[in-house]
Amino acid sequence: MHKIYRTSPLFLLVAAGLLLMMANPPELRAQAQKFVISPNGTDDTPSIQAAMTACQGVTPHCVIRLMEGDFILTPVEADDFRGSIVGAGMNKTNITLKPGFQIQTGFFFQPPSPSNPHPQMFTFRGGDVTIMDLTMKAHGQDPFPPYCYFPGVCFTQLQSFISVFALPGSTDRTNSRIERVQLLAEQGPTGGVTSNARNTNNAIAIGGQFFQAKMEYGGTHVIKDCFVDWSHIFLLGANEVKFSLDHNTFRHSSSAADVGQVSDSDISLTHNDIEASWTGIGVTQFTFYDPDGWVPLKPSRYQIAGNRIRIAGNTPNPGEGIFVSDQFQLLAGDSQKRMVDVTITNNSVEMQAGALGGIDLWSVDNARVAGNVVKGAGDWGIGATGVTNSQFLGNYVDAFDATGGQIFLSGPGVATGGDSGYDTPVTNTFPATSNAFVLAGAHDVVVDQGTNNTVKRR
Repeated sequence: MHKIYRTSPLFLLVAAGLLLMMANPPELRAQAQKFVISPNGTDDTPSIQAAMTACQGVTPHCVIRLMEGDFILTPVEADDFRGSIVGAGMNKTNITLKPGFQIQTGFFFQPPSPSNPHPQMFTFRGGDVTIMDLTMKAHGQDPFPPYCYFPGVCFTQLQSFISVFALPGSTDRTNSRIERVQLLAEQGPTGGVTSNARNTNNAIAIGGQFFQAKMEYGGTHVIKDCFVDWSHIFLLGANEVKFSLDHNTFRHSSSAADVGQVSDSDISLTHNDIEASWTGIGVTQFTFYDPDGWVPLKPSRYQIAGNRIRIAGNTPNPGEGIFVSDQFQLLAGDSQKRMVDVTITNNSVEMQAGALGGIDLWSVDNARVAGNVVKGAGDWGIGATGVTNSQFLGNYVDAFDATGGQIFLSGPGVATGGDSGYDTPVTNTFPATSNAFVLAGAHDVVVDQGTNNTVKRR
């Protein structure tokens, strides 16, 4: 006969606690640092900067809690920041850039620091950054007095509300998560020292932009449920990153999301609600821009899906809802050199008079464009220039210029223009679009000037 022994739940609970303590003795169980900051009504930079400095390189991650109210801030920064900055909610915790703050001459040639602030509200180099539940604002046409990168190259813009760069000399991954953050820029003058008709260049900038260290060692970056007004999101100069831009809202943007110079990365741009005057989503693997000469070595994978995009088309440069360009393949003329693997599915794009096209692909190989709805007025609904081995399946395209048609497959040619996000003229010679498969509607106008393309009707 077997005996059944019953052990009291209290004994099990105590035993489990003892085992946990043995595995994690008290001297190893560090407590996360917590900072609670309320606005002082004049300048909250010293308290926020001190908390961010205390969170550099810490384990476990710290928490900076910003209470409800209106904070006033000049630029702050941290290296290897490991923690969270959490507000009481959008429109409850409000952070406004303090007007009149002077950026030093020559700032560009030294890294950001409390003694050498750059024209960004929050700058992080390396680390593991979380920002949630707050609003950031930049008021007025000129948030800063004029500052210069080089003699004669001067601006008054806030360059970014949030910048996340790599930490020079570090091989650690850099991670960021930005959720439920409202980023409110304003309209700026169309000329003078403020460019692009807005007072803030980037709402969020991630990667190795300009002369910043490239994000060589990967990381995960999530931007979700944010609201962006008069600005955009920018990812540039990164390797082996996972980047997600999901369920965000953009208003009054010239271009809402720009991605370029990324290598061997997974990019997800999904379910965003975008109103823009120029380009909704721009992906450009370009070869000529980076001043450090850094270029991607492996293709990146892009998923552009479920976005709702409306383009005004009221700028000097006509725009597209979605623009994807692979300069590497274009210049090399070889699909083995491609740096873009893209699927574009289930997006809704609405164009207004003056726009170029709903979805525009340049020199992309093996793309899949399926289930999109494109409406409005423009040169074409879906355009493919120098595109190879790609599929265009079950898209609904309505009311476009008859010369470009609902779907336009280009012949060989030469085009002069700039890449998404830049005004530098570039002359490109491109081959004919070839080996494409198009499943078009019964009444779609398909203009096929390419070679070896197959067009079938639903």
